[in-house]
Amino acid sequence: MGYELKWLDEDLRLLALRLYDPLSQSEAKQILSKMREVSEVPRPFFLLLDLQHFDPTQSVSVIRDALEGESFPPITRHLENSRLAVLGGGPMVNLGFQFMRSLSSLDLARAFKNEEEALSWLQDQAHFATGGTAPGSTV
Repeated sequence: MGYELKWLDEDLRLLALRLYDPLSQSEAKQILSKMREVSEVPRPFFLLLDLQHFDPTQSVSVIRDALEGESFPPITRHLENSRLAVLGGGPMVNLGFQFMRSLSSLDLARAFKNEEEALSWLQDQAHFATGGTAPGSTV
């Protein structure tokens, strides 16, 4: 299977999506369908996207074709508090993050070199979004 999607903590809505080469067209559509279900729940979610064993440049056409005709959920306000932590992906991902930072000062997504740091950041963000203390706070 070209991917694995699983809940790491359903209460915090923390999940991991791990992609593996090669990704088929049907797998890309399955991922979109499952992520649509996650995003339609009116609560933010916190996604660890693991691209360490996946080359996005090799799957551009598969992903583009899967996205064709897809639309975003009509109500997305709750997604403003969602976060994305990315592992791997290489230069293409780094370029995407540079572009995102140029458009917005919001800290919605980050690239990480190891899973522990990524999960720690996502958990902090999830706790804050559910009424906990601010990320990095010791109070």
